[in-house]
Amino acid sequence: MPAQVQSAASAGPIKGNYSATGASGLKEAISYDAASGLYTFYSTDSSSTPLRLTTDAMVAGAVPGYSYFKVSDPRSPGAKDLIVVYNSASNPLTLTYTSFAFAQMDPSLKTSVQQAYVFGVQTADLPKTGSASYSGLVAGSAQDNAGQLYVLNGTSTLTADFAKGAYSTTLSFTGVDANGRAGLGTQNYAGSAGSFTLNGSPLNGNLSGSGTGSWGGKFFGPNAEEFGYTFAVTGSNYSAVGVAAGKKN
Repeated sequence: MPAQVQSAASAGPIKGNYSATGASGLKEAISYDAASGLYTFYSTDSSSTPLRLTTDAMVAGAVPGYSYFKVSDPRSPGAKDLIVVYNSASNPLTLTYTSFAFAQMDPSLKTSVQQAYVFGVQTADLPKTGSASYSGLVAGSAQDNAGQLYVLNGTSTLTADFAKGAYSTTLSFTGVDANGRAGLGTQNYAGSAGSFTLNGSPLNGNLSGSGTGSWGGKFFGPNAEEFGYTFAVTGSNYSAVGVAAGKKN
């Protein structure tokens, strides 16, 4: 398997096919074939036509730690989508049970150009006692009011009170353009989730700070060792979707 496409999706317990919850609420699927080193991205937004992320579709990326693929969009001749997959081989944060991807759909399609997905080995039974803190990263994409696209990079935290079923999170990220030039200054958000579960997801609620938005996700690993969620926010001059993922401190 080519080293450049090694990712958390091929390491440890994470392998095979997974449903992935997108920031837009869409249900997607991602598969990985270790023998061929091939990712296949099944997107409802692409009329369910598989997007195969082959090594010859790889392109340079603005942020280290991710594998970037430019693939033809089946909805329009000549249109190209950018699919970015978490890459544990070159990312300083090693995740065992969680992985994610995000997409920038070709703006010429005049549709939602930003999507984010988190997937992995979900925690079947959350702890009922104790608390924990987590640290992680932020990845995703943003589009400003002028149509400029940015890749997000940043940090995230999560605090869990398992006895109360209460959770809180923070996000801090910046954005660079396709050439790696800074274009979106530091953005900060915070959110919390009460003692309820929405659609099987204990991590969900609103975000506020540099703008407003929402977040939703799950814990991963047999003992909630990791977390992952998608988010969507709108700032003063941009909209963004992304993933926050991390592991227990």
